[in-house]
Amino acid sequence: MRSRPFFAIVAAAAGLVCLSPAGAQAEDWLLPRNNPQLTNSTLEPMRAPLALAWRFGTGAQDPGNRSQPAVAGNTVVFAAGRRVYALDTLTGAQKWVYPSDQALGSVIRSSIAIYSNRVYFGASDGDVYQLSLSDGRLIGVYHTGGPVRSSPIIEDGRLFIGSDDNALHSIDPLSGEPFWLGGFRTRDDIPTIPAVSGGLVYFASRDTFLYAAGAQTGRLFWMYRIPVPVININPVVGGDSVFLAAGSQLLSFSARGGVRRWQLTFPAEIAAPPALADQVLYVPLRNGKMYAVLTNGRLAWEKPVETVFPLRSSPMVAGNIVVAAAERGVISAFDVETAELVWRYVLPPIVEGTRKRFNNVEASPVWSNGGLYVVADDGALYCFRPEAPDNDAPEIFFLTPSPGMQVSGSPPLKMSAAIEDRGSGIVPDSISMLLDGQPVEHKFDPDSGTVSYSTPLGAMQTPLQDGRHEITVQALDWKGNALNFTWSFVVDNSLPKPRVRAPRPAAPAPTRTTGSPGAQETQPGAGEGERRDWGRGRGRGDDYRQRQPDEAMPMPPPPPPPPGGPGMEGSPGPGAGGPPGPMMGPDEGPPPF
Repeated sequence: MRSRPFFAIVAAAAGLVCLSPAGAQAEDWLLPRNNPQLTNSTLEPMRAPLALAWRFGTGAQDPGNRSQPAVAGNTVVFAAGRRVYALDTLTGAQKWVYPSDQALGSVIRSSIAIYSNRVYFGASDGDVYQLSLSDGRLIGVYHTGGPVRSSPIIEDGRLFIGSDDNALHSIDPLSGEPFWLGGFRTRDDIPTIPAVSGGLVYFASRDTFLYAAGAQTGRLFWMYRIPVPVININPVVGGDSVFLAAGSQLLSFSARGGVRRWQLTFPAEIAAPPALADQVLYVPLRNGKMYAVLTNGRLAWEKPVETVFPLRSSPMVAGNIVVAAAERGVISAFDVETAELVWRYVLPPIVEGTRKRFNNVEASPVWSNGGLYVVADDGALYCFRPEAPDNDAPEIFFLTPSPGMQVSGSPPLKMSAAIEDRGSGIVPDSISMLLDGQPVEHKFDPDSGTVSYSTPLGAMQTPLQDGRHEITVQALDWKGNALNFTWSFVVDNSLPKPRVRAPRPAAPAPTRTTGSPGAQETQPGAGEGERRDWGRGRGRGDDYRQRQPDEAMPMPPPPPPPPGGPGMEGSPGPGAGGPPGPMMGPDEGPPPF
């Protein structure tokens, strides 16, 4: 039997540890979610606040891009707009792009992996690509039988990746030879990222099962039926436990036997797989809140933090800071001990002619070698660093009323301005608004940067007096630069009063049946002031229920496969025999691995 090279990820990472510009020990980020356990965390400490060091625009918008970058030494590799780019981490200068001429005809939703100076990713054409890290040269491709939305995880000299051909593939990352003929077969697509730990590989299939199989043999150890459709679901392994977020539930299983240890039900649907660090899980919800839960199922924070808008990607933990990138480009960093906000930044919107739209983030951020890397819908890669300079105060524009404008003083008189800081971002708690030198209770919209105040309506409310009035807006950015701007307008109460629209009547609260027959649960109606964000699921209050049964895992029979492939130990299981993925010859296209 021909021997195959084995390279432990730990050894590869150790060879690429370097010093950050600040002099602290830094770590590379070589795999999707940083390690085979998919914890999405790093021991490299992060210092906050940060400021924008550079932005690399690809010129091609890429909405829905879930591809997480990878970092090796002074090179960051990311995918956007059907291409893969390698940049210098300090300057943002391009090192190479693949393909260098025409973009791929397929979409890249697979995160980047780096192993043995090679770059790996999957694409919707069903191929797993292997590039040279030094120059972006195509080394080879491995063909699966369907689009690849999964991401490559490499452990003990094996590359694991799912495909929409209903199989989890295990291949040699250097030669491309399959270890499992035909892969580990399931009944549906495998768009999720596999986790590898303790000799087992864990992955979810769209057939609604979570599988645990031998990483070497591909034989089934246990399986669990997931109670919701498998969308943006990945297992996370910590110690002897496997954690899975499904719907509004967070589940904990024993890693070897699949016994369910505990289950938590949250007040809203979980938006993305949790991050894990120091035995704490960080769980984002679709209602714009994030919880911290100990690995024993108890709360680590007394109450959740506000991410302003729902997350579409997992939080990321770096040292004692957890970073959450939410819809509309709102990036927040919290202290893991105190849950205090230590930094927030809002990405600029996408400008299309005279129109603007939100710049969402769907790929989880990466912290490596002193830099925070964020891929957004505008197709750009943003790099933030704590030492990046920011000497400019926040800017202010879109003043209402316009300076010197004459208006009626009758309520509601709206006063507003938009503020932004493209360096380090604006500190929300530093914002204040004054009317004629007196503080007023303002509102702040983070994604538009609008600070506003309206004089209240009411029988006892009198109009502002005729004459000139002053509005002052004050704010700090995270580097301490101050904005203190004042403008004035003129009140003339002989002018027509502002039109006031009658409030819409509250819609009746819908009900839905839950649990046992006859049980009903009332949902908040549209008139109760709860915000709808992009049609996402809505919360049901802040109740937090916990159950900790140590019950046995339901074990439905595995789907019947052809004999001969990976499956249940000692008997045919979910594996299937058959030939490996077809490999192109030298004259048919890209070379094989």
